[in-house]
Amino acid sequence: MAGEGVESRLCVLAQVGDLDELLNLVDISVDDADYLAYKWLTAASDFGHDDADELVDAVLAGPLHADDDNLVTGHAHFELAVAYLTGDHGVPVDHDRACRHLGEIATRRYPRYVQDGCKDRRGMSQALTSAKTRRLRMPGWRG
Repeated sequence: MAGEGVESRLCVLAQVGDLDELLNLVDISVDDADYLAYKWLTAASDFGHDDADELVDAVLAGPLHADDDNLVTGHAHFELAVAYLTGDHGVPVDHDRACRHLGEIATRRYPRYVQDGCKDRRGMSQALTSAKTRRLRMPGWRG
């Protein structure tokens, strides 16, 4: 996984929409470049950078085409939801965006496919509590 410094830098690049630099940093930084590209391009899209949508589609059609169980994309949405709830990596706290990513988690049935899914749900619950957010209900979530 990328270090905190790399994730914080990727967050800044996603916020300002410097997608070329974001992809360059992802490419040289870590072994899980496809995951980080999906995660931070998705965040760039959240921040209104429409060019990121096409790049997300390209990552899904290319490197992540075999993510049939949604482990990679589900985990990216999980981490973005937590980041929007807690401000991790310099992401601005935004409960509406967090709700959207929680909905993506439910749609992808993540972490149902993860062996330690119950532990991840407890972590999400703790993140929600620590962020002092309102109770969030996700359609299709049975946790």
